[in-house]
Amino acid sequence: MHDEVTFEETRGNVFAALGFDDPDLELVKALLSGKIAEEIAARGWTQQQAADVLGIDHPRISRLLAGKTGQFSLERLIGFLDCRRVG
Repeated sequence: MHDEVTFEETRGNVFAALGFDDPDLELVKALLSGKIAEEIAARGWTQQQAADVLGIDHPRISRLLAGKTGQFSLERLIGFLDCRRVG
């Protein structure tokens, strides 16, 4: 027996389409985590180096880079991108 998989095309905020409570917040957090990952890669940092600079432990940076932003506030994510902090 095969389960049929269906797809629904969505335009705009995928988090809204998935029924998240605050889809706009989730979208912004996803975009910020992507920018953080880009900056870490551009600097050539390992996850451990990034964790040390950002003041968090390795498992948390690993989750952040995997797009799991639930345990991070919007303010914290913005702070991670503060150029003065990670210069």
